[in-house]
Amino acid sequence: MNDNNFNKKKVDIILLVIANPLLIGIYEKDNLIKSFTLDGKISDTLVDWYKGIKGSYDINSFIYTNSPGSFLSIKLTYLFLKTILLVEGISIKAVDGFYFNKNNPIKGIFSQQFVKKNGKIAIERVKQANDTYSEFHLPMSINKKDFCDDIEPIYIIPFAEKMLKDSLNHKKKEVN
Repeated sequence: MNDNNFNKKKVDIILLVIANPLLIGIYEKDNLIKSFTLDGKISDTLVDWYKGIKGSYDINSFIYTNSPGSFLSIKLTYLFLKTILLVEGISIKAVDGFYFNKNNPIKGIFSQQFVKKNGKIAIERVKQANDTYSEFHLPMSINKKDFCDDIEPIYIIPFAEKMLKDSLNHKKKEVN
């Protein structure tokens, strides 16, 4: 262990980045010890927040939400964390946003929402306008087995894949 980290708490940090405000939880021995709420754009808030806390803790890992929600926020966070992984060697884990809202639907764009059924993320149309989605919450304790090593952002959801396949099949029919 680095001498600079000898007296620092060894922690894992959750970054819930798929909606505004950004929620951040600091966990020691899998229990929440501190939380932050950051309003604004990820590009304006995350780096400054990290610079402010990085000397206070011995960070074991970052866990971030890699889907579904603000794809720009997910991508920026992914790039930020990959840089930290390369420069500082801090590990990264990922989890979908349903972990933080008791598996309730997550607001999509237009009249659509993200849902998780049988372990798969899908999108469905909303029959009526719904501005009352479940809020996201940081859990009081975590189980690291809930997080995965596949940290790539999840951009292509089944709905988008289906649309792409249907479009390609339509073009094949036109050619034949």
